[in-house]
Amino acid sequence: MSKDEIKINCLTDFQRAGVMLVTGGEYSVFLEHGLKLLKKLGDKKLIREYVRIKTMMKKGIDKKRAADKILTLGVLAMGL
Repeated sequence: MSKDEIKINCLTDFQRAGVMLVTGGEYSVFLEHGLKLLKKLGDKKLIREYVRIKTMMKKGIDKKRAADKILTLGVLAMGL
């Protein structure tokens, strides 16, 4: 898989995760797959941001705010 395909798949997974989080669906599968793709891209800053978002979600961040951060993470991954 090329780097561009990985970026597109990463964005798509984070988009799905954000929408599923807000609508009440199962979002963790998409988040975990997005993380795997971020690791393939090798950007440590985005991986740290992912961990920060997961920590905030465990502490009870608002779902819409978390979805916004997840979508932003996907967009930032496209810029690599």
